[in-house]
Order: sequence, then structure tokens, then C-alpha cells
Amino acid sequence: MNPNHTGIRSQLLSQLSSGITEVLSNEHSSSNIVVASMKAVYDFICGNEFHIDTLRNCFDKMILLYLNKFSSTFKPLNGIELLEFHEKAWKKYETDIITVKFFFTHYYRELGTLKLHPQDSFGYYEIENIMKYQWDSVILMRLKDQFIDAICNLVFTKNGMPMPETTDLLIVSTLKRYNAMRSMDPKPIIIHERRIPLYFKSQNEESGEPSINLIKFRRCFVDKMFQRCSESYDNYDSLDGVSFDIFFEQFVKDQWPCEWISRYFGIIGATNDFTDCKGHVNLMFIKHQPEYLMSLFKNGEKALLKECYANCNGYAPAYDFLRGYFVKWMDAHCNETLQNVPLKSVFQTKNLIGAVTSILKNCVEFIDTVFCGNNGFKKYMDLTLAKAINRCVGTESPKNKCHSLELLARYSDSLLSKPQKTNPQIDVEADIAQLLAIVNYLDDKDLFLRAYHKLLARRLIQKVSISENAETFALGELTKMFGNDQTRKLQILFANCQNSKELTTEFKNFTAKNNFRFGVDLSVTVINQSVWPSNYTQSTLVIPRLCHALEIFNAFYSNKYASRKLHYLENSYGEVVCNHFKQNYTFLAKLHQAGILIMFNNADTYTLEQLQSTLNISKDSLVAHLAPILKTGVLKADCESITSETAADTDIRFNMEFKNNHCKINLMKGVRKAATKDQRAVAKEIEIDRKMAVQAAIVRIMKKDKRLLHTSLVTEVIKTLSNRFQPDIKLIKNNIGALLEKEYIARDPNNHEVYVYVV
Repeated sequence: MNPNHTGIRSQLLSQLSSGITEVLSNEHSSSNIVVASMKAVYDFICGNEFHIDTLRNCFDKMILLYLNKFSSTFKPLNGIELLEFHEKAWKKYETDIITVKFFFTHYYRELGTLKLHPQDSFGYYEIENIMKYQWDSVILMRLKDQFIDAICNLVFTKNGMPMPETTDLLIVSTLKRYNAMRSMDPKPIIIHERRIPLYFKSQNEESGEPSINLIKFRRCFVDKMFQRCSESYDNYDSLDGVSFDIFFEQFVKDQWPCEWISRYFGIIGATNDFTDCKGHVNLMFIKHQPEYLMSLFKNGEKALLKECYANCNGYAPAYDFLRGYFVKWMDAHCNETLQNVPLKSVFQTKNLIGAVTSILKNCVEFIDTVFCGNNGFKKYMDLTLAKAINRCVGTESPKNKCHSLELLARYSDSLLSKPQKTNPQIDVEADIAQLLAIVNYLDDKDLFLRAYHKLLARRLIQKVSISENAETFALGELTKMFGNDQTRKLQILFANCQNSKELTTEFKNFTAKNNFRFGVDLSVTVINQSVWPSNYTQSTLVIPRLCHALEIFNAFYSNKYASRKLHYLENSYGEVVCNHFKQNYTFLAKLHQAGILIMFNNADTYTLEQLQSTLNISKDSLVAHLAPILKTGVLKADCESITSETAADTDIRFNMEFKNNHCKINLMKGVRKAATKDQRAVAKEIEIDRKMAVQAAIVRIMKKDKRLLHTSLVTEVIKTLSNRFQPDIKLIKNNIGALLEKEYIARDPNNHEVYVYVV
């Protein structure tokens, strides 16, 4: 590069800088300054080794240097003085932009002569863009906190007097200037195509997104307004004790400048933030008056609470605070309602269901009316109600918990069993739906399902279900709650009983076709051993006529299903018809009871030893099944009562003078049940079942995701098992350790917090 050319270029740029400084610093610029600056630009671009970027960069630095010095004049100002000075300075700066653009007038006229490419030209509008952009960066953005403080001081005046119109106009003008901020496009404008200056376009024209500078200012302005709202409220004691119905009236008319804030937020495009601002003020109000707010919940002041909810205006912290008081009120309401509802019998279960149903109905109606059906409030309602129900059920001890859940299952059994007297007012499906709605809130739903499984098997075996439709409805609702995996055994059990009806019909057609006569009307229910709810006890009873019928059925079934083997259970029962008396009596009896009665066809008297040896059962079992028969008076013993200590040669005689008011007598109710399992044994079974459920859930989750963090795996397991029970963290950790030992999963060698599925 020629040194002479370098010196000349520096001299021309210095002359241009002096001209720009002169224009920006003085109120009026002489024509000599303008002409000299125009000549300097022309001479600069006509020089050798000229590049347009050099001129652009130098011009940018000139403006930046001047504004850096000029910004110091703003710093000592505040309040109305700052806004007035900015308004005056900006108007002059806009005029100066026009003057500075004249410096380059001759350059544009001679553009073709200079043979410069249009894309290399120093755009006419780019001069304006650079000057405005530098003003935004140096004056508006660097001093934004100073401008925001000045506006807030003017808005939140201490004396509460209306704001002067001139002050309002200055605030509006300043905010409009901030709203006009745009980021400069780095690419030069092509002049000859007459494009619209990019300065006046958003960064993303299609989406209409604001500039980064505007977003920053908007956030600072909104946060400062929130802060000043808080400070003003804390200093405004006259609102203490003010009720909700007049709060926002004062909020507008008194010291709370709602209309101004709304308009100012709208200018900078923060309309949504104004609703947050109102919600913020509402939050402060309700925080200052917790007792009054709680009294509104207790007294059911739905209109005032609805106004309070509306005033939150979608502001999340205000909603959260209001939800907190809603939870407190609902928790107290649930405790008050449920504390006098004991759960010690099946009859009391109905009272619990009625109380919970009433709470649920009232709370849903309350949320729909006051909180416009907000799902967040419904979620908190469910959580609070779940805690209250679990407290009522008695989760404080495993013994009480199992007993209470068993009572709920027995209540469902009473609904689904045939009643002794028909009651047309009972809606079984509605009652079952209400019961299961409560079960859905329980933490240990698997205990209810365990008890329900046993009772369903009893109903199906003894054919005492109120209707097939009711059982199907209940099974469908349980499947919705627990999922197909957990109700699969119940579904198979129900299907087995339905298929057994067809099987019995086929067997009767088979016996009729082959002229088999047993003297017994045999009805068989075949159930898969894997879905039977408890360990089965194979029957050892020997009844000649019944045994012959069972042998024929066994041959029929084996021919139909060659790979299956039948075991006859002691749970079997039948109807024995006695036609010895003037009136025929039908006895509903268990299999052993039926055997005892049938033996008296051959003799009128047997000893205990003869009955025991013939039926091939233990003495305890014989006594248990014989006791209800003796109680009805069909049979009589030589002694007052029969026990396991009774002599083996005690005679049992058929009562020839037996009479009863009922023609159908149920002997099964009086059979003494076998000793139930120890509570600790039951708890151990539940523990093993849950352990296997947790391990199965872990394996399924890891097989699906392959790699998971420890916390993520624990969260997924809890989520997966929540429809059965609430597993504690310790149980999950122990089973993760067990699966690590079994090598179903492994730890990542690079990160021990990550588990990897082992294929």
C-alpha cells in the first residue's frame, strides 16, 4: 500500500469524522461543514485501493465514539427530567441522521461512473440503520435500568394524584422508542432494488418475533413493575381487612394504576404480562389475609372465591397459593366428614362409601363453579381425598389395612351375591362404580383385588351371583383400574365358569344319548388350577352314586381334552332332596354333608367311626360338617354336642319326626371354616407377590429403554405399579440389587448411576 495514499485516506476520514461530530454536537450545521464532508467522502471512494468495508467500519466507529461520550450526559438525570432530555435529544438525532446522509449524496450520483458493484455499495439506508442501532445499543439498552426506574417512579407516585398528561405522553414516547428497537441485518442493502430497510423489519418476519433487545427490556420492565407493586402494597395499609368484592375497585380507583400499567405493557407487546401483574397483586392481597381467605372456603362463598380466581389471571404463583388454601380446606373437610365413619363391619362400609361419594360430588361441583373446572385443582383434590381415605381405611398398621380392604371386598361381594329378599331400588352397577371409585384412591389396591379374587371364585362356584351382567360390569371396571395383566386371572376364572355351562350341557346330552343313569343330576364347573385363588384340597370323599357319575364324566372329559387332568375339590356342593316326610325338603349341602345324608338311605343309625371310615375323612372334618346337620334336627346324636373329643361309638340317628318351616335349607352356612392363615404368613405372601411385581416391572422397563439413570428407573417403576400399590424406595432398591446379582441388568462401567439391560 502506498504511504501517500494511506496518509490521504486518514486525512479524509478525519475530515469526515469532524463533520459528523460537528453536526451531532451543534443545533445547526454550516453549509461549509456539509460540503467539506461530502467532498471528503467523494475523494475517499475515488482513491486507489479503496474498499467499501473500510468506509462502513470507520463510519460505525465514528458514531459509536460520539454516542459513548454523549451517554454520560444522561447519567445524572432521573424522573421526568430524564424523559424530557431523551425526547429532545432523540428528535435532534433523527434530524442529524438526515444531514449525515447528505454527506454521501454525490457518491450515489456517481455510483455508475465509479464502476462499483451494487452489492459492494455503502447503502444509503444502511447509514440510517447504523446510527439508529448505535443509539439503541448505547443510549437505550445501556441506560435501560435508569429509564425503567424513572418510569416506575412516575407511575407509582406517593401522593396518589393522577398523572399529568404531559408525563404520560413522555412515557408513551419512550416506550414506543424501545418497542421500535430491531437488530441490524449484517448484510448491506442493495440500493438499486429499492428494498425496504431491514431496520424496520423484525428478525423473523414470518413469525413476527421481537428483537433480542426488546425482549431483554420487556423482561426488566415487567420485573421492576412487579417489584414496585409489592413495595406499594406493603406501604398501603388501608387495604388490610378489605374484602374481595371491593378490592379490585380500589385497585383501579385508588393507588393502583391498572389502566396505565395495562397501556404501557401493551406498547411494548407485554399484554400477557399485565395479567401476570394483576395476578401478582392479587397474590399479595390474599397472602396478607389468610384467615379471611380460609373463611370464604369454610362458608362456601363461591362468588367471591370465583372473583379471586379470575383475578389471578393465569399467574402461576397466585394459582399455587390459592390451591394451597383449597387443599387445607378440603383436608379439614375430609377429616371432619370421615372421622365419624368407622370401618369395622361390612354394614359400615356403605356409610364410608356414601360419605366419600358426597365429598367427591361436592368438591367437583365446587371446582367447576369456582375454578372453572381447572384440572390442576382436580388433581390436588384427588391427592387430598386419597390421603383422607387411606387414613380412614387405617394404613397405620398392616393388620388394620388388610382387614379394612377385605371389608371393602366383602361389601362388593354382598352387592354381587343373590340377596335373600329382592330390592328393586338397588342399582348394583351404580353401587359397584361408587365402591371402585373409592378403591381407586387406595394405596394398596392389590390387597383389595386379592380379597375380591377369592370372593369371586366363591360366587361362581356356588352360583350365587346376582346376575351375569353385574359380574361382567364389575370385571370391566376392575380391568380399567388395574389393567388386563392384573385382572387376567379373574377373566379366565369367569370364562371358565361360563364355558362350564356349555360343558355340563354337552355331558348331559352325552349321558342321555348313551342311556347312563346315575340317580344324580350332576353339574360340573371346571376351573384352571393357575387361576384358583388359593391352594386347592383334593376331595377324598367316597359316595357310590356320585363316584360312578364322576367316573363317567372323567372319561367324557379325558376323551374331549386328552392332555388335561381333573382334581375334585372339597368346595363342591349339591342339593339333596329328602322325600321321606309328608313335605319334601331340599338341603343345600357341601360334598361331605351330602355324603352323610345319602348314607342314611341304607340305615337309620351310624356311629361316628362308621361315618368317618365310610366317607374317608378326618374326625375334625366330620364334626365340622355334621354340626349344622344336627343343629337343623335332621339327624340326632346320643350326646348334647359333637366335638373332636366325642367317643367314636356315639350313635347318630335319622330323625323320623323332623319338621321345618322352610322347604329349602342351607347347611353350608353352619360349617366351621378351616383355620385361617396366620397374619404373618399372609403378610409374607403379599411381600413375595410385591417383590416379584417390582422385579417384573424393572425388567420390562429396562428391556424397553435399554439404558436408564437410577432416578429415572425408580420413577418409572413407581408410575408402572401405581395402579396396584405404592412401592417404597427401599423395596425398589433391594430388587434392583437382586436383579444386578441375577445379571438381568448391569451398571454402566463409566457411570454407576446408569443401569444397562443385559441381553
